[in-house]
Amino acid sequence: MVVEELKKIKLLRVTTISNSLGRLLRGQLRFMNKHMKVSAVCSNSDRIKIIEEREGILIHPINMKRKISIFSDLVSLIKMFVYLQKVKPDIIHSHTPKAGLISMVAGYFAGVPLRLHTVAGMPLEIQTGSYRKLLEFAEKITYKFAVYVYPNSYGLYNFILENKLCKRSKLKVIGKGSSNGIDLGHFNPIEITEDQDILLKSQYGISREDKVFLFIGRIVPDKGIEELVKAWKKLISSNDNVKLLLVGRKENLYPLSTETISLIDEEESIIDCGYQNDVRPYLSIAEIFVFPSYREGLPNVLLQAGAFGLAAIASEINGNTDIIKHEENGLLIKKQNIDSIYKAMDRVCKDEQLVQNLSKTARSLILENYDNQYLWDKLLQEYMRQLDIKIGN
Repeated sequence: MVVEELKKIKLLRVTTISNSLGRLLRGQLRFMNKHMKVSAVCSNSDRIKIIEEREGILIHPINMKRKISIFSDLVSLIKMFVYLQKVKPDIIHSHTPKAGLISMVAGYFAGVPLRLHTVAGMPLEIQTGSYRKLLEFAEKITYKFAVYVYPNSYGLYNFILENKLCKRSKLKVIGKGSSNGIDLGHFNPIEITEDQDILLKSQYGISREDKVFLFIGRIVPDKGIEELVKAWKKLISSNDNVKLLLVGRKENLYPLSTETISLIDEEESIIDCGYQNDVRPYLSIAEIFVFPSYREGLPNVLLQAGAFGLAAIASEINGNTDIIKHEENGLLIKKQNIDSIYKAMDRVCKDEQLVQNLSKTARSLILENYDNQYLWDKLLQEYMRQLDIKIGN
């Protein structure tokens, strides 16, 4: 397809909430807008204007609930269908489960020729019983109405096939995985000065002798926070001069237990840093990144930690295992296992040479595989390939 034809193509990107649109696809929307006519849809929020200005696109608000809600979902579906008939995109490309379900079904009935969905983690992985079956049904519907499905890790690709959620012929991992790659110029240790390190450590009462562990993500049970805090309580009984930084927001929709909240609030060696717009200063003062999540697609925070040369302790789950190679750039631990988290943290506390060895390879592995420009180019090539197929027909 020639450049002139490509510039006429209307590409619509869809996420459930604006935070996903703004963070998950940061920079990618602006890049694609240089080649196509890009617009987006997400639930209404005060962040939409900020994202529009930064990415140079227009965003249309259609509210979508993250949890399944038949009436609300039907309203969202109708609104999406009406909007698609009005704007007539050539491609609709969705991220996040609910946005995928709504936009793939609406896109099919609105006659959008190329319907693409990226899978970046599945809530059903940690569910059982009737609710898991309901979530499986929703995923199958999304994939049925999509023309192609892009798992953002090889672990997810295999999970989808093993659970017979989608035909192999519809599945493809773009590049080496990830939804957006990582800006390696931005996530670079040299961007943070020594003075910034000293100031942040002083703010939180961190001494030179302290070994700093860091978690970044939503402070919710399925990120492994309950087990991490309990393992930490065990760790500090036999290790001095350790600190655990928790960077992220708590969510009322998925609250921690009262016991865990109390431990976080009362234990001086656990520092609740809250949500941070810029996590790089925290990556800069940490030595070990700990990420005991129950489920992931391909987690950006592990890419960010690796880009800063941090050794990682991560649960052995889909997505994490695409990035972390055991004993090479991190340690893999059992999911939802307090003792496994404790043993890994205790090991790095007692073996500084191990930490140094893991850190040496951490950034190079990210440099080789997950630069965002590499991923954007691969995705643009995929769009062009699919568009050529459509035009050829």
